Parts: sequence; C-alpha cells; structure tokens
Amino acid sequence: MPLDGVEIKGLVETQKKLEQVAADLHGEPVLRAVREGALMLQRTAKEEVAVDSGRLRGSITSRVVGEEKSVTGIVGTNVKYAADQEFGRGPHTPDLGSLEIWARRHDVSVKAIAAHIEEFGTRAQPYMRPAADENQDAIQKKIEDAVKGIANA
Repeated sequence: MPLDGVEIKGLVETQKKLEQVAADLHGEPVLRAVREGALMLQRTAKEEVAVDSGRLRGSITSRVVGEEKSVTGIVGTNVKYAADQEFGRGPHTPDLGSLEIWARRHDVSVKAIAAHIEEFGTRAQPYMRPAADENQDAIQKKIEDAVKGIANA
C-alpha cells in the first residue's frame, strides 16, 4: 500500500550503517573475541586432559577461520586416540605396538592390558566437553560484547 505524502528521513544513512555493522561483524573485534574464546577453551582442555606421555595435551591447538559470512573458532587435536580418550571405546583389539610402549612405561603386562581392553574396552576420560562447558558462558559474553560494541559504534 503506497504511503502518499510520507517521507522517511535517514533511511539511506540507516541502510549504510546496517551494511557497515554487517561488514564489521567479520572484522577485528569479533575475530579477536572468537580467538580469545578459542584460546580459553584450548587452555582449559589442556588442563583437563589426562596426561601420560603429554602427547595429547601438547597437540591441542586452536585457530580461527573467517569466511565471508561466518567466523569459526576451532579447538582440537590431530592425535589418533583423542576421540577414544574423550568418549571411551567399547571392547576392541588394541594396537599392540602402541600398547607395548604404554605397558612398559607403567610396568604392566601388555597381554593382560590387551585382554582387558578386548573384554571391557576403555573408559572415557573427557577433557574437551568439560572445557567447553566451563568456558561456554565466558566465550558467549566475549562475542556478545564485541557485537554490542560494533552495533553501538
């Protein structure tokens, strides 16, 4: 329905401001907030992870990926057994090479450990989920504050 005689003032300026806010959402304040949040999560995961050799703890890293319409913080590891430690694993035949190294370090029988894993599996020792739970509110606040700062600029 046409609005005869109605004049909207500031529409062009408002549209430009909205476009600038949308562009800024992928700018430095949000990137910094996501980066800081990812580092918080990384630090806590390294504190939470069960440590034997230190390989898993040392492999936990974070990075931020900025794309055209999104910014993503990624925290993770490339260690093969990381998911098994986080979630546990049902009964399975373990890799005896890796298990022998572990058994020697702990002065236990590799055959006994292998038999136990084949029968019972391995228990979960979560580190990433507790780290995410612990930092969720603080990370969300960092991002919200960055967005509010952009909207109010």
